[in-house]
Amino acid sequence: MHAITLKSLGKYEAFLEKSKKIEPLKVGPYIFRFELDPLNNELIEKAKNELNETVDVVNKGLADMRELLRGETELNVPDDDYFFATFLRPCKWHAKPAFQVMKQLYHYNMTHPVYSDNLTPMDERDVLSAGCVAPLPVRTRDGCRVFLVQCGTRWNPNEISLDQMLRGIRLVTQSSLFEPATQVSGSHIIFDLDGFTLSHSLCFTPRYAKAVLDWVQKCYPGRIKGLHMVHNPFLFNVVFALFKPLLTKKLGKRIFFHGTNKESLLKVVDRKAVPKYMGGDLNVPIQPLGKPLWEYFCNFQEELEETVKLGYSKK
Repeated sequence: MHAITLKSLGKYEAFLEKSKKIEPLKVGPYIFRFELDPLNNELIEKAKNELNETVDVVNKGLADMRELLRGETELNVPDDDYFFATFLRPCKWHAKPAFQVMKQLYHYNMTHPVYSDNLTPMDERDVLSAGCVAPLPVRTRDGCRVFLVQCGTRWNPNEISLDQMLRGIRLVTQSSLFEPATQVSGSHIIFDLDGFTLSHSLCFTPRYAKAVLDWVQKCYPGRIKGLHMVHNPFLFNVVFALFKPLLTKKLGKRIFFHGTNKESLLKVVDRKAVPKYMGGDLNVPIQPLGKPLWEYFCNFQEELEETVKLGYSKK
């Protein structure tokens, strides 16, 4: 049995109970829901082996995090083990780097309001309803959550701005970090670039590239296992040139360009979690979610509103 006990203010338990009562989102023969249940035995062992998650390490990490927060009086965050675990798990329960990510995230939210303010389902109806950004309903064998970003044919820049795309990606991926399994196992993001054209590429700027990578590399409190470019045309190389000089070595090793090579993608992401049209076994439509996804997320509008209130006091 798992001897580690995380204490909550009660919000986590309320979120968990609410999620059990909400009708899951049907995606073909599958369902999607927020998986807020405690870790199963397999993931407990994974957390121990990969994240050094033992009782002593966890207790020390939580105590150190609270001590660091005492000196950051303008940072408004809940004194809650489950909240701290979101930042501590990717850092193997070392408080200093976890605290650094926390500070960077909330500084980013303050300095990049266009990508951060009011980041809730009600405000992101267009991008979620269009199906441009969606979590897939099946995890990989090692527990990774998989996200699909359709930034070619499905994305009409005249209707959904590039800023909205980033906001949608942030909302969906950060919401998944409520899930203990995703905290431990991490995630893959598949970018489907089929239909990516010049009109898409002209939306990208060096400033935008820096904003994206500042968030991904410095602020995102999750384990990114892979960023996968699928059906990427030669034109996308021009866009990627904006990002390449800013990449850290660590993230650079986790970016994969698969093109139309389906086997290349399946070598990195389990076929059970990859849609059939990409060569996998996941029997979902090419447009798997869309408006039903937005409606499902809206069930948790109140909880997600609470998260956007966190951060540094505005002077």
